[in-house]
Amino acid sequence: MKNINKETVSDLLCDAHDIRNALRFTQGNLLNKPKDNEGTETTIGDCLDNIIDTLEGIAITNHTTHTL
Repeated sequence: MKNINKETVSDLLCDAHDIRNALRFTQGNLLNKPKDNEGTETTIGDCLDNIIDTLEGIAITNHTTHTL
Protein backbone atom coordinates (compact mmCIF):
# COMPACT_ATOMS: atom_id res chain seq x y z
CA MET A 1 0.00 0.00 0.00
CA LYS A 2 1.09 3.52 -0.76
CA ASN A 3 0.27 6.53 1.38
CA ILE A 4 -1.15 9.37 -0.66
CA ASN A 5 -1.95 12.93 0.26
CA LYS A 6 -4.05 15.67 -1.31
CA GLU A 7 -1.19 16.76 -3.56
CA THR A 8 -0.73 13.23 -4.89
CA VAL A 9 -4.47 12.88 -5.57
CA SER A 10 -4.43 16.24 -7.32
CA ASP A 11 -1.48 15.17 -9.48
CA LEU A 12 -3.22 11.90 -10.35
CA LEU A 13 -6.39 13.77 -11.30
CA CYS A 14 -4.45 16.10 -13.59
CA ASP A 15 -2.75 13.12 -15.24
CA ALA A 16 -6.07 11.32 -15.74
CA HIS A 17 -7.67 14.42 -17.26
CA ASP A 18 -4.66 14.89 -19.55
CA ILE A 19 -4.88 11.26 -20.70
CA ARG A 20 -8.62 11.54 -21.33
CA ASN A 21 -8.15 14.75 -23.32
CA ALA A 22 -5.30 13.28 -25.36
CA LEU A 23 -7.31 10.17 -26.20
CA ARG A 24 -10.37 12.24 -27.12
CA PHE A 25 -8.46 13.86 -29.98
CA THR A 26 -6.78 10.75 -31.36
CA GLN A 27 -7.82 9.43 -34.73
CA GLY A 28 -10.77 7.14 -34.14
CA ASN A 29 -11.55 8.62 -30.70
CA LEU A 30 -9.99 5.93 -28.51
CA LEU A 31 -12.24 6.87 -25.60
CA ASN A 32 -15.13 5.12 -27.34
CA LYS A 33 -13.20 1.90 -27.96
CA PRO A 34 -13.89 -1.17 -25.79
CA LYS A 35 -11.56 -1.53 -22.83
CA ASP A 36 -10.71 -5.11 -23.85
CA ASN A 37 -11.30 -7.68 -26.56
CA GLU A 38 -13.67 -9.82 -24.50
CA GLY A 39 -16.92 -8.42 -25.85
CA THR A 40 -17.40 -5.84 -23.12
CA GLU A 41 -19.46 -2.74 -23.69
CA THR A 42 -17.33 -0.80 -21.22
CA THR A 43 -15.15 1.72 -23.02
CA ILE A 44 -11.74 3.16 -22.26
CA GLY A 45 -13.55 6.43 -21.57
CA ASP A 46 -15.82 4.70 -19.04
CA CYS A 47 -12.74 3.40 -17.22
CA LEU A 48 -11.08 6.82 -17.16
CA ASP A 49 -14.30 8.47 -15.97
CA ASN A 50 -14.48 5.94 -13.13
CA ILE A 51 -10.86 6.65 -12.16
CA ILE A 52 -11.47 10.41 -12.24
CA ASP A 53 -14.73 10.15 -10.26
CA THR A 54 -13.05 7.98 -7.63
CA LEU A 55 -10.08 10.33 -7.27
CA GLU A 56 -12.39 13.34 -7.05
CA GLY A 57 -14.31 11.57 -4.29
CA ILE A 58 -11.10 10.95 -2.40
CA ALA A 59 -10.05 14.58 -2.84
CA ILE A 60 -13.41 15.89 -1.61
CA THR A 61 -13.99 13.59 1.34
CA ASN A 62 -10.46 13.28 2.62
CA HIS A 63 -8.27 16.06 3.80
CA THR A 64 -5.59 13.86 5.35
CA THR A 65 -3.17 11.20 4.18
CA HIS A 66 -4.75 7.91 3.07
CA THR A 67 -3.53 4.48 2.19
CA LEU A 68 -4.37 2.86 -1.15
